[in-house]
Amino acid sequence: MDHYPDRIEPDRSLLDLGGLLMDLQELLPRNVDVVTERGRSPK
Repeated sequence: MDHYPDRIEPDRSLLDLGGLLMDLQELLPRNVDVVTERGRSPK
């Protein structure tokens, strides 16, 4: 399942993304990748 939030607030840090990753993996029964919009490859 892919989900791309529209925007991540500009004042968020790498630690915030890591926290989001850990929270999502705890809530969902699967591995999760978290990337910023700039980190996505074009389709």
